[in-house]
Amino acid sequence: MDSTHLAGTSLGEAELLEMLHAAALRLNRQEDPVLLAHDLVDACRDATRADSCFVYLYEEPAGDLVLRASSNAHPGEVGRLRMRLGEGITGWVAEQRRPVALASDAMRDARFKFYSNLPEDSYQAMLSAPILHGSRVWGVINLQHRESHHHSAAEIKAVSALGMMAGEALARLGWRQAAQMHERRCRMLETLRAQFEAQGEGGLLAPQAMPLLLQTVVQAAGAERAACCWQSGRDPLPCVWPAGESQPELSEAAASLPPGLHYRERRAWLVLAPEAGLEGWLGLEFAAPIAAGSAEWLAFSLAAGLLADRLRFESWRRLSARQEEALAARKLIERAKGILQQQLQISEQEAYRRLQAESRRQRRPMAATAQAVLAAGLTLNGLPASPAPTGN
Repeated sequence: MDSTHLAGTSLGEAELLEMLHAAALRLNRQEDPVLLAHDLVDACRDATRADSCFVYLYEEPAGDLVLRASSNAHPGEVGRLRMRLGEGITGWVAEQRRPVALASDAMRDARFKFYSNLPEDSYQAMLSAPILHGSRVWGVINLQHRESHHHSAAEIKAVSALGMMAGEALARLGWRQAAQMHERRCRMLETLRAQFEAQGEGGLLAPQAMPLLLQTVVQAAGAERAACCWQSGRDPLPCVWPAGESQPELSEAAASLPPGLHYRERRAWLVLAPEAGLEGWLGLEFAAPIAAGSAEWLAFSLAAGLLADRLRFESWRRLSARQEEALAARKLIERAKGILQQQLQISEQEAYRRLQAESRRQRRPMAATAQAVLAAGLTLNGLPASPAPTGN
């Protein structure tokens, strides 16, 4: 991390905590990436006293960082200004996935790229932090000061934490939008999906649904036999049709094929790239050789495409559900920490430690321990002695 230690005004811990709390509330409620970027700008600038704040979002497939929100009026640049990974300080931060803090002469930094349309290019101080979710970059936050400004370690960590919060929120929105897109494109499979789910929980990725799923695709494509193997979670889900027949040719060839649709003589395959915890393949064998543009190939392409969309949707739905559960659990824990802090006059870290210790002692998730604290409404030695009765 680059930082020049010059005198300046830094935020207090209470202000930084308020910034994080307000931003978390805004980001968790937002359902649009661009509006989320605007909320992030407001939260950062209001709390850090920066003279300007830019938020860039990483957009695929072009692979550009696009300016999506600015605290200052730049109607000609917002949505149009683009830079590549590694380009300028912003691109460097996105590429390296770590923040940069410059207390003065930011424009003299070797990584700086000058944009004549942006007066902020002449500002002295700059703090740039990546928007991350795991190892994936979703964008960059840039804070700038007209005069020299020392960014304290707490301030840098707080803005970096905002980047991680925003990354988590953007990932959640991405999963939700992908699920909605797949839902719209896969309406033709709604009846089949209902049949699969009627056999038990798990939808298309349930083991008991695989034989019917495979038979449906075979019939739609006009094939004679088929095999598939999906990996969703720890255990693979293999299946063959007709049941009981071995299909070594389909299996062996699938292992050497890249993601996509393929055909060789009388056989065709769909191979899925790992995505949302799902990967695998589907192979069909026809009575006669197939060729691109043939009725068999078109039928297979349609059936395989619909199947791939539906499987991805199911996997995205599972990921989205886990994300929502994790978010709900985190909110419970935050509320329980607040109760313990208020009643026991202890720090946030100590409140978390007590919740964690009680969770381990009772061998149950922290969210359940937090729920017990909320249900009890009072504490004994810091935590309820036992979970509050729920009744029946």
